[in-house]
Amino acid sequence: MHSATEKIYRRYNSNVPFASVKTFARKDRYAKLDNDSTLRKSVRRFSRASREQDQVRNRSHYLMTHLLLLPIILAAWSTSIILGQESTKTESHSSKTRKANGYAFVSPNTRENLTIREAITGLSSLDEQRLIDEAVLVTCRLHLVSRLERAVGSWSDGAQHSTVLRTRADETTLRYAASWLGKFARQKTVLCFHRRSSGRARMYVLFVPRGNRDMAAVAAELDSDGLANRTLVPRKIQMLIYVVDLKNELQAKVQTAARRLHARMSSVRGDGGFIGDENDRDKAQTIFEQELRRYEEGHPSARRACRKRAPLARVTAQSVQSRR
Repeated sequence: MHSATEKIYRRYNSNVPFASVKTFARKDRYAKLDNDSTLRKSVRRFSRASREQDQVRNRSHYLMTHLLLLPIILAAWSTSIILGQESTKTESHSSKTRKANGYAFVSPNTRENLTIREAITGLSSLDEQRLIDEAVLVTCRLHLVSRLERAVGSWSDGAQHSTVLRTRADETTLRYAASWLGKFARQKTVLCFHRRSSGRARMYVLFVPRGNRDMAAVAAELDSDGLANRTLVPRKIQMLIYVVDLKNELQAKVQTAARRLHARMSSVRGDGGFIGDENDRDKAQTIFEQELRRYEEGHPSARRACRKRAPLARVTAQSVQSRR
């Protein structure tokens, strides 16, 4: 090729080596690159052929890369499905617990005149653990998704270690579970509350930041606000206070206590009441037995042994140390 032709070529495409265009032209129908027209055509055809080869090469590389990654993608996908199923089960359990409409307050304590410090110590007692184990069994037999928390039942002149059972059940099933636990622990009374929009009673829940407050200080604060009966549930980052207002007359006092404790307050309407006899422990056992017999007549399977214990009841077993 003449040097004049090469100069012309460089004006059109300086990125493609001239020798490559010259070789391509010999294979093509343009045997000579002796004028401007044939040179331009060869450069265009050479550039187009180079792009097509690059596209084929890129497609092959893309396909091979995905074929190599396919087993890894399939393994990750199957793992995500399994984890998704497990998380769905956990979320389903948690959502059912959060939507609890039944609450039972049951204590294993049979001693009198405990101080709040002694009640806090009783949270780690053998009686407390036995009651928790029995609650797991009874909620399993009744096919209830429940949450049980250790608590301290407190009133103006005493206290006792206790539990709060939260579950989703109808009122008769809730009364059966509470009566079973009351009979098991030989209690005088147990307290039930069932949510209902048209109920005459009301239950308040205060969410108190732990801060530097201990349970004894909170109980003293509630005494000064006129809330004589309450249940304290210690948690890691906050403390829950349940106040069941059977006569629906404590709203102003609860609001005052919430302000002084810097607590968030929620309330629900429903029906509640005590089961048993507050003066006679033996008479209370008879009342519990009547409740159990009445329910079992309509639900013969209530006493069947539970085969799957763990999935059906969730127990929160926290050991609580009082701050001194």
